[in-house]
Amino acid sequence: ADENGNSIFRQENYQSVKAIPYDLPIVGYGNGIVNTLRIWDAEPMESFQLDSFDKGDYQKAVEAQNLARNIVEVLYPNDNHYAGKELRLKQQYFFISASVQEAVEKYMRKHDDIHHLADKVTFQLNDTHPTVAIPELMRVLMDDYKLSWEEAWSITTKVCAYTNHTIMAEALEKWPIDLFSRLLPRIYQIVEEINRRFMAQIRVKYADQGEDVVEEKIRRIGMYRMKAKNIVGLARKLQTEYGGVVPQDFTALTSLPGVGRKTANVVLSVGFGEQHIAVDTHVFRVSHRLGLSDGKTPEAVERDLERHIPVADRADSHHWLILHGRYICTAHRPKCGQCAIKGWCREKEKE
Repeated sequence: ADENGNSIFRQENYQSVKAIPYDLPIVGYGNGIVNTLRIWDAEPMESFQLDSFDKGDYQKAVEAQNLARNIVEVLYPNDNHYAGKELRLKQQYFFISASVQEAVEKYMRKHDDIHHLADKVTFQLNDTHPTVAIPELMRVLMDDYKLSWEEAWSITTKVCAYTNHTIMAEALEKWPIDLFSRLLPRIYQIVEEINRRFMAQIRVKYADQGEDVVEEKIRRIGMYRMKAKNIVGLARKLQTEYGGVVPQDFTALTSLPGVGRKTANVVLSVGFGEQHIAVDTHVFRVSHRLGLSDGKTPEAVERDLERHIPVADRADSHHWLILHGRYICTAHRPKCGQCAIKGWCREKEKE
């Protein structure tokens, strides 16, 4: 802590690389405007450690050089194994941190008050790959510019904008906590605090509100009165019985108001990274048409799909079936001419 009692965070025993900027001119069509695309290369802070080499630790001698090369060698390395996940996280943080730090420093070269950063800077985050920019900006504002949490969060929420393009697993990245907290301990601290404050805000905002307040917010959707009752009941039960934490257990989830088998499987699959298949109307229809199931209930279809689909593919196949049913194999007038798997379809037997 400093003399004023404020916490100071200092990371030790870390690996560092130097970010080298390159600007590519992007010429507008017929408008006389040239924008700049910033790309980054990585260089080692120390290319060769002679003392490690002399001790016979040849791998350590070129470790920094290899780290810098690996970070920029291949964009989005395969992450179906632990080493790939680690490299991808290092890569993403490298590009994000370099961009965030440069954007803030560029602003401060022409302005003297960091509090007005949002007037000149916007970070557009597409899908989850660049979302570490949020805690990284918080880190820069709090640790480098000594702002309070409240000041930094106010700026960050104005600077960062987010767009989610798909619910496919590859666009909804999840990181093992042990990996994330080991590689980025300060960022992990900030993410945990963001989550803690958000959960507290939700508990205060909704758990103590009546059904009429929630009804007004969701009036445009079907069966809004019943759904409002379930939302309030669910929020209160999570607060009183689970300490405000969503349980990672199928039986516990289905005991919550309004949560059935499908919703529980979605939460376990998308929220906790487990391999489950949630059967909605699209999955039910496509499974029957493809001959994957003759089950009469969603649970029966789920059991049939579990027999056909390897465990490691269940979460992804759930999304594939939904999207195929939503856009190609629709309930009425399916787009059979666009279907890549129509050879497996049993509906054509009825034609």
